[in-house]
Amino acid sequence: MRFKKFIMMCCVLSLTSLLSGCIIVRGETINVYTYDIAMQNVDTLVIIDDVVNIDINKSETDKIYISCNAYTERLSEAEIKTELSGYPKVENNIIYLEKPSNKRIGGLDYYIELPDYIKNIKIVSNIGNVDILDIGASFDIELATGNIELQNVDILEYSNVYLNTGNVEFDARDISKAKVIFNNVKTGTLDCTIPKNSQVIFDTTQMKGKRFSKGMSKESIKSILLDETNFEIQTENTIIGNKVDIGQMEMNNN
Repeated sequence: MRFKKFIMMCCVLSLTSLLSGCIIVRGETINVYTYDIAMQNVDTLVIIDDVVNIDINKSETDKIYISCNAYTERLSEAEIKTELSGYPKVENNIIYLEKPSNKRIGGLDYYIELPDYIKNIKIVSNIGNVDILDIGASFDIELATGNIELQNVDILEYSNVYLNTGNVEFDARDISKAKVIFNNVKTGTLDCTIPKNSQVIFDTTQMKGKRFSKGMSKESIKSILLDETNFEIQTENTIIGNKVDIGQMEMNNN
């Protein structure tokens, strides 16, 4: 049994080391569009794709900057720009970056700078790398295969990070406003760093496969996360649930 576990761990470490680089897609890259505008009536960014690399940084101005590059493996430059001509799309208070269901479009690379009025970031992709630096927001990130890195971030209300295979590095600068933080890795590694002297409650039940949503009440969170624990949740406490099914997990203070 010990030998089996050792072999499994070697496989995990080999896989995650291969994933530590960029997602490689054949073909040349072209700039599809560059978007640079102030839109203070929006507060949410949503990115939905199947193969994507995303680099998000803090804007030094009040403008949203988005640069989208695409791989020209199967389509010409003109065809790609036509397919993506409707994006970015703004509806209500949300900016959408989505790739049409055209299977011939290869992966997309986004370089994004966000001002402080963007308060929510949602990313869903099958394959890719997500790097977020110096951003204050609520996060909802779901990736099948790849790497997720949140560095020096402020969690405004909640953070939900789910990765099936790969590596998650979660480094929070401020969690004092956060209600719930959940990092779930099925196969891979998780490195979670929170500020020293943070008022937190750790989920000792490891979530039991359940997930939370932004709109859940304090009582609902208590029943799902804490089950039969006896203490009361205080409003100043942040609930943290970290889970790795196969692989390694490390908790740190910064």
